[in-house]
Amino acid sequence: MAERSGDPAASLTAREREILELIDEGLLNKEIAQRLRIEVPTVKNHVHNILEKLGVHSRHEAAALLRTRRSPVLSPVETMGK
Repeated sequence: MAERSGDPAASLTAREREILELIDEGLLNKEIAQRLRIEVPTVKNHVHNILEKLGVHSRHEAAALLRTRRSPVLSPVETMGK
């Protein structure tokens, strides 16, 4: 279900990316629905699509994947001072 680019996240719609960001903030489906002014079943549909497209089994895995994609990889030189 990944796009040809090899990046499954590239196949997410703008709304799915928005919902994934809110999942990463720790919001529950009901809270996401309230924030976006949509119905809870609509959020559930989006979450299902996100999990399918990313090839993960839980919203926690999806959020972790998002975080790993956002954080730059540090070279050994950059990590020496940490």
